[in-house]
Amino acid sequence: MGAPSREDEETKKMEAGGDTVGQKLDAGALFVLQSKGSWLHCGYHLTTSIVAPPLLSLPFAFASLGWAAGLICLVIGAAVTFYSYNLISLVLEHHAQQGRRQLRFRDMATDILGPGWGRFYIGPIQFLVCFGAVVACTLLAGQSMKAIYLIANPGGTIKLYVFVAIFGVFMMILAQMPSFHSLRHVNLISLVLCLAYSFCAVAACIYLGSSKGAPEKDYSIAGANTRDRVFGVFNAIAVIATTYGNGIIPEIQATVAAPVTGKMFKGLCLCYAVVVTTFFSVAISGYWAFGNQSQGTLLSNFMVGGRAVIPEWLLLIIELFTLLQLSAVAVVYLQPTNEVLEGLLSDPKAGHRPRRAPCSGSTPPSPSCSPRSLSSRQSPREVMKDLIPDGVIYQFAPLDCPDAIENFIGYWKPSLILLMESELWPNLIVSAAEKRIAVVLLNARMSLKSFNRWSSPIGLQLVSLMLSKLSLIIPLSTFQAVRFQLLHAPPQIIHFAGDLKYAVGDIDAGEKAVAAIEDLQQQFSSRPVWMAASIHKGEDKIILRVHDELIRMYPNLLLILVPRYPRDIKNVSQTLKKQKVNFVLRSTREVVSSNTSELRMLYRVTPIAVIGGSFLPGLAGHNISEAAAVGCAVMTGPHVGHFYHMLVEMWQINPFAVKQVKGEYELLEALKQLLGDSRALEACQRAAKDAFSNMSDGVVNRVWNLVRTFTIGSQTDTWGSFSSS
Repeated sequence: MGAPSREDEETKKMEAGGDTVGQKLDAGALFVLQSKGSWLHCGYHLTTSIVAPPLLSLPFAFASLGWAAGLICLVIGAAVTFYSYNLISLVLEHHAQQGRRQLRFRDMATDILGPGWGRFYIGPIQFLVCFGAVVACTLLAGQSMKAIYLIANPGGTIKLYVFVAIFGVFMMILAQMPSFHSLRHVNLISLVLCLAYSFCAVAACIYLGSSKGAPEKDYSIAGANTRDRVFGVFNAIAVIATTYGNGIIPEIQATVAAPVTGKMFKGLCLCYAVVVTTFFSVAISGYWAFGNQSQGTLLSNFMVGGRAVIPEWLLLIIELFTLLQLSAVAVVYLQPTNEVLEGLLSDPKAGHRPRRAPCSGSTPPSPSCSPRSLSSRQSPREVMKDLIPDGVIYQFAPLDCPDAIENFIGYWKPSLILLMESELWPNLIVSAAEKRIAVVLLNARMSLKSFNRWSSPIGLQLVSLMLSKLSLIIPLSTFQAVRFQLLHAPPQIIHFAGDLKYAVGDIDAGEKAVAAIEDLQQQFSSRPVWMAASIHKGEDKIILRVHDELIRMYPNLLLILVPRYPRDIKNVSQTLKKQKVNFVLRSTREVVSSNTSELRMLYRVTPIAVIGGSFLPGLAGHNISEAAAVGCAVMTGPHVGHFYHMLVEMWQINPFAVKQVKGEYELLEALKQLLGDSRALEACQRAAKDAFSNMSDGVVNRVWNLVRTFTIGSQTDTWGSFSSS
């Protein structure tokens, strides 16, 4: 067997989540790379994004250009855009072969022009183009719906905005399509629809142009004077250029299975076969039938004085096909728009799967009762893979829409659903309740922002229905319980049992982890150590400034720096290089950068743990119980969000259990005190561990007893067999 080709190697590396130079891709990119599109699928996407109802405006452009100039502009537009799109495709292929596959227009701009151009110029322009296309499609669809309404009900009084709103609701449903690649079947239908309404429009033009009552044909250039005619020429060129426009070439090419070589060109050929067929036939037939009386869209020429001048059934078909294709065009241009908006509302590069991701997993269902752990994020999988016992299946959560939920529940047939913290999914909860499946919300919490959103008149109706379907709510605190009651959660299902985040002490380290801990303890035994855990971007600079001050007093001091997100390790490393600080990854020099999956091991080898996500406004803290569980002296910043209840609980047991500092200066002084006073350090370590032991004692049993009490019934036999296993 011969050696694998470069293309085969590229394919394997892409599918593994890396590129050909070893750079790991973020979870959102990995999700895109799961697409296995062919050149045919590319052709469908391209056709939908280019061949859209605005082509019905081409006769209007001809009215300002005339026959010769109109045809020349149409031919030049086809040639230039085909060449340009193919050139962009070749550039993308070239970078993919070099190991830098670019999945979005702004990625391409960032790689070629620089991050400033990508973020502040190309990205915003693409967003505006795509968002504008969606708005235009929505307005045109509203007009088509109103035209259909008037054909069926002449003299109807419903306003245009009503139809626009109806189409907007329809678009919200279509927007739930999980990825660009999942639109391939929709876009195949769209291709057929654009051919259908184009041919119908051509037939209507021929019918009307050759009838006895045909409008008088005048092929002179439209415009009362030279100024109007010049303006008309530029307007016509803009119409033609816009009709050929496409702002999502990289996004379409990203749906192709690697290697991508040559596939985009075939897709472009398919697309432009449809382009030439529709654009030229509509432009020529429309201008032939109406001359310089061509309206902004052919559909306006087919209606005169509110009455159809072609057979109503033919006009109805054209309007209907146009309406249906507009929905496909809009959802295509929603893809990059959604990606930008999601990026503003969350952190798509933080190792997360898109919330729209369908469930995925390779473990087959077990016929016996076995628990299944669900997550909408990828990062927990790396942490849990070595912790979950045999018989537990780790599964990504499905898309919260009716079809996905029905399929998911029908496939796994759960007896009980446990949701954590703020994971409220309406379709999942309501569907499970209808099937008499118990749903429990553990560690229940709700942020002020979410509470205000749910408290709106519409939101309150939905959340009250949703909460009424739950079997049990175990809130984090009394404050959280009050919020749920204000949202009309039934008081009888709200019960306290403690914070499950204290259950971290119930999981022992594995053999490999124990060996690694002992090795690190031996290496660090002769040096003072402190750790900064779950550090966010921007906080690393605070930590490094503090460490820089500390090593003046303790030259042998070691800092273990653990960024919150693995992607930040590179940024921290670059900062350290600029500051000429000695460091290695997972080693024993001045600074050690690691990742969140090693936190528990590293807490066991450091006497002091500073918990990040708390030193900058806008952050909301992280779990402090993991550090307290192993006896670290715990410190945190001022911004701790809902974790404040944990601080209060531990302070009530021992005021020295957690030290909360107001900022960089207080952090430095607190660290100086602990590093310089072994008795103070031991007192804080003992206080943290004692407080944790007190708070964690029996929390799992209390939660489980409540769950069994409120979900017992038809599942009695199931729970009996499960709890005894």
